[in-house]
Amino acid sequence: MKFIFLAPVRQSFRYYSPIILNLIKHNFEFHVWIDTDDYRAIEKSCIKDPFFEKISDRVSFFSFDSELEEKILANEGRYFVSLNPPEFELSQKLRNAIDKHWIIIQHGYDTFLEFLKWEVRNKAKLENNYTRYFMTYTDFFYNKNYKWLRNACPLKSSSAYKYLSSVKTIKVPMGFPICTGTTSKCMRNYEKKRSLLYLPFPYSEDRVNDCFVENPSYAWEFMFSGRYMRTKYNFHLSSKTTLKRIVSEFYFFLRGWWTSIYRYEAWELFFKGLNEKKVIFELRKFCDKNNLELVIKGRRKFNINKYAYEVADEIIDDNELSQCPTKLQEAVKNADIVVGYNSTAIFEIASMKKLYININLPLVFFNNDRLSFDLFDTFSQDSMYNHKTITRAFTIEHFINYFSTKKLSELRVKHQDIVSFKKRYLNQFNNSPEEKFVEFFSSVEKKSKS
Repeated sequence: MKFIFLAPVRQSFRYYSPIILNLIKHNFEFHVWIDTDDYRAIEKSCIKDPFFEKISDRVSFFSFDSELEEKILANEGRYFVSLNPPEFELSQKLRNAIDKHWIIIQHGYDTFLEFLKWEVRNKAKLENNYTRYFMTYTDFFYNKNYKWLRNACPLKSSSAYKYLSSVKTIKVPMGFPICTGTTSKCMRNYEKKRSLLYLPFPYSEDRVNDCFVENPSYAWEFMFSGRYMRTKYNFHLSSKTTLKRIVSEFYFFLRGWWTSIYRYEAWELFFKGLNEKKVIFELRKFCDKNNLELVIKGRRKFNINKYAYEVADEIIDDNELSQCPTKLQEAVKNADIVVGYNSTAIFEIASMKKLYININLPLVFFNNDRLSFDLFDTFSQDSMYNHKTITRAFTIEHFINYFSTKKLSELRVKHQDIVSFKKRYLNQFNNSPEEKFVEFFSSVEKKSKS
């Protein structure tokens, strides 16, 4: 039994690394295929990370666009582990190669949203004529999102519902895999200190290209956060000439303000004074009141609000090349409380029994796309983002006006709430997800040989 892990993006290892380390522990064969289109820097910089040092002799780098299909055919009989269904047209030979050998690892809510958006992105229906395994977190989490997908599909994508409802999709509740190993060489050693970890607003102009609605706009995002950004040239390309940085910054803000000028939702934010700058200063006040350090963890794919550099005690720059644990997991482990926006980091945060404060993103953030908004379900009572004492939900306005008045002692997490959250969303079994993975496929292989 041999597993081949497909890593088209660096985030893939957030979900793969605990499983891979457990395969090493049990002496299972595996190989990792990394798409060079996303990992141009990985061969030089990230192989120094302890996790990649352990697997360096089992890693191959190549372009998925040009070589993936050929390599799958050459490895028929192996299990292919992915975060998604095959993103290529299936010939009969390819269908035979992956039949009963394609494994999909759930990656938060995004899995279900990507099923729904498949036809929009790929301009093709989800191929259904092969048997695959879908490794979900829990039955409760799956059933809740399956119901959402069933309600959404008649409106948007019939093949997504057929794909999950088909008898050819074998659902296996495995749990959320999280690695809590030793600190990576790519990360600094944190001193033990009380802190609040802030996960900044993920500002992206490209998000409008992934909407179901007509005439989407990033005007709300720009007015809330983008107008306070350091531009990509400032943050990522500091070696560029001063003139190029100035031109880039001018174009960035001109484009943003021009996009916002005719949008009611942008000016409503502006006149109400609701923006990420005020969120950051509210966090600073809360930290000063409760004797906490303010730590802000960015991601290279997103720029950070320039005011973060004025008030934060520490800013963690995460290029997402460190694994097991990731910089995110290490930062969460050292925090007393975490604040973010509909963040999928909620799985790590809850796994580590930390309090998460969610700043709810309104419907207008999703360009009034009710389907995407309803998936996250942040406003309902006892949703994942508002679950008793372990996760608390705030509207933007309520957070800006009241969060700094809170005392940390008022925000204690109760043990029974951790247990109920875990059973609903993280792991309904006593054994670890990575052990569940090994046990399940060992039993599949045993049955196939009997």
